[in-house]
Amino acid sequence: MTVTRLLSALAIACAAAAPAAAQSAVDAVKAAEAKRFDVTVKGDYKALDDLLADDLIYVHSNGKMDSEKTFLEGLTSGRSKYKKIESVEMKARQVGELVLIDGRVNVTVETNGQSNDLDLTYLDVWAKRAGKWQMVSWHSARMTAPAAAPAAAPK
Repeated sequence: MTVTRLLSALAIACAAAAPAAAQSAVDAVKAAEAKRFDVTVKGDYKALDDLLADDLIYVHSNGKMDSEKTFLEGLTSGRSKYKKIESVEMKARQVGELVLIDGRVNVTVETNGQSNDLDLTYLDVWAKRAGKWQMVSWHSARMTAPAAAPAAAPK
């Protein structure tokens, strides 16, 4: 009887711990995402490099694709400078060993001297490697302006 109670208690503890571990991963990645936005705007590219995976695939809202190396080169060379990254919405969920973030951001980025204000939707993927969370993929798209209401039919 004691073994049965012990196994039951162990099963309950494991069932309770699984969602807590998933929530812990989600919270850690959401914090890493916020830090990524912050260090990008501040120009702390060493800290940004630590948050990006070496095999990063970064797809910009215009369809241009970068690796980690080319993305960081664009920033360190001054070709691109993020002036603002403001999180509007961030929904995260753990899927196996990955955490996915579905979000929206308002971004001001200067590229080759031209400033652009962008309202983006994005999906990024984070993986835990060598004990730390790193972004392995980013794909963003520009939000379109809401369609104008149809004109009322003449009477």
